[in-house]
Amino acid sequence: MTIAFSSIPSNLRIPFFAMEFDGSNANASIAGADKGIIFANKTSAGAAVSGEINPIFSDSDAIRLAGRRSVGRAMAKAVLANASTVEWYLCVIDDNGAGVAPVWTLTVSGTATKAGTLPFYFGTTAEPVQVGVAVGDTASAIAAAINTALGANADIQVTASVTGAVVTATHANKGTMGNHLTPLCGGRRGDVIPADLGITVTIVQTVTGSGNPTLSGALANWSGEDFALCVHAWDDATSLTTLETEAANRWGPMVAMDVFFLAGLNLALASAQSVGNSRNSKHTGFVSAPGSKSPSAGYELAGYVGGIALASLTNLPSQPLQTLQPAGAYPPSKSLRFTDTERNTLLWNGVGATSANGDSAVKIDRLITTYKTNEAGSPSEAFLDVNTMFTLRRARKLFRSMLAERYPRHLIASDSPNLPANLPIMTESEGKTFAIDWYNTCANAGLFESAGLDAFITALSVERQGKNGMAWYLPPDIMNQFVVGAAKAAFVL
Repeated sequence: MTIAFSSIPSNLRIPFFAMEFDGSNANASIAGADKGIIFANKTSAGAAVSGEINPIFSDSDAIRLAGRRSVGRAMAKAVLANASTVEWYLCVIDDNGAGVAPVWTLTVSGTATKAGTLPFYFGTTAEPVQVGVAVGDTASAIAAAINTALGANADIQVTASVTGAVVTATHANKGTMGNHLTPLCGGRRGDVIPADLGITVTIVQTVTGSGNPTLSGALANWSGEDFALCVHAWDDATSLTTLETEAANRWGPMVAMDVFFLAGLNLALASAQSVGNSRNSKHTGFVSAPGSKSPSAGYELAGYVGGIALASLTNLPSQPLQTLQPAGAYPPSKSLRFTDTERNTLLWNGVGATSANGDSAVKIDRLITTYKTNEAGSPSEAFLDVNTMFTLRRARKLFRSMLAERYPRHLIASDSPNLPANLPIMTESEGKTFAIDWYNTCANAGLFESAGLDAFITALSVERQGKNGMAWYLPPDIMNQFVVGAAKAAFVL
């Protein structure tokens, strides 16, 4: 074997000793850390320039950048509660000036017959709003107290006003994302308003939020930034098409900065199905609350789930996400939770599912894409699971990083027994050796099935492409997830 050096000259005659270092074999399992980004609305109180990207490390960062009552702040707080050591960024944008904010009325009826406390929930990233009630308090007095308490809690995503016995709560942001917030009086952590309190509070959404901001300007600022996951706030067709177009461009081989866009849904079953069925993309997905009228807003759920999911996918992209329990997310009351059949239906309609773990926790069932049919319109599961997308992302990054590290300044030639052994030359046989090393590296990292190596080698093809190129045909057997177990117990008496 003739050893080829990169930096040590071969014409030295003076006494000399030198050692150079070659890192081409040291990059076997490193493809770069995955990063996440939160994409949502800000309020005028947020100091961030609309559409700019900022690193985020704490809730105080989110408050400063997005505004305390904003959707962006709520999503960031949810992410950071679950983000582990993953690097996260925040991109917040101004509301659409022509948009409409969701509005709810809280109507108080009756006169208090005993003292008590009314707990109000506006999402789960903020603490509940506690309103004390004294014996003899009228509906108007209680409504005034509710209004005062809502105004004093700057962490909820609504502002309030009162007229008589009716409190009006208006979302801090305009657009459709606020429609996924369900204000509640009781209904979380077992809170129940005593029946003998003598009063009722009826909450009704009177104005549906509409008019989301244009996203393309902010996305232009992402050029050159590699984000693995984006949790975002929007569910309208225009926004989703914009995001899908961005992701498809990033997925392309000339960019190779794959990003997956995830939004949260807090809707009735039929409405969630409709949203999922309206899309067909390997790059976008939704995660549904475990039932309708969940205490956690849809945009909060995206943050909770996205935070814990990316932490796992960064560690091992092929490992299923089932049973992961994001901190801070809460399920709806038992009567409003989806059944197993209903959650399975969501998964057949392009919506990821979660379930309740007791009365105070949510766990992931399965995260999927909205991909259902291929380019020919035929049903396909090729890109169904989010794990598939992240596994392919990691495998491609490994291939690129290993190739660049191992062959930084090589010559290229066709296979020949007469090639000089002391020169760095890429050949077809060297390309095959490299591809097999790549497969083994990915298999050892849990990305590919080890049992698929022989079939990979058989189908592998490497050939010259023009004067300066080498082309690989790579048929890896990627790792799947153990999701369903079935057994038949043929017992004997």
